[in-house]
Amino acid sequence: MGKTTLAEEVVRLARQDGRTVTLLDGDVMRRVWGDNLGHMLEVRKKTQAVSTRGYVNPV
Repeated sequence: MGKTTLAEEVVRLARQDGRTVTLLDGDVMRRVWGDNLGHMLEVRKKTQAVSTRGYVNPV
């Protein structure tokens, strides 16, 4: 089972329990914002910060 599949199952179960859940998938975010966000830990932290604000700061 992959990370996205696992996340989707967790979301499904949470919604079934009546919780409001938003799934932020890194692969989808890279398709939307471009793959220049990278995969290294420091860049992933920056990506996470960006996703919670809803916009990308110029680098």
